[in-house]
Amino acid sequence: MKDFRLITISALDSRGCYHLLYHFDIGGIKTLKVLISEKKPIIPSIIDIFPSAEFYEREIHDFFGIEFKGNPRLHEKMFLPDDWNDRPPLQKDKSD
Repeated sequence: MKDFRLITISALDSRGCYHLLYHFDIGGIKTLKVLISEKKPIIPSIIDIFPSAEFYEREIHDFFGIEFKGNPRLHEKMFLPDDWNDRPPLQKDKSD
């Protein structure tokens, strides 16, 4: 995977699911879209393959509440205050 790198991961909230967009450089820019249920927003982490994913996963967790199984620093806040106890700011209210 010498010429294969992760550029970023972005997240979008849609009706009933989240879209995770994994942007890669594989000699050209390619995007892998993964849909995750809002009811159980859990997906395996890719930090074992792409260590830089740790930061993108933590940011997405901060703002959307998506769980990345296997990311040991996931619950360390990146952008929210350490004492933030409310739901993630971009997570849909379950009553919507």
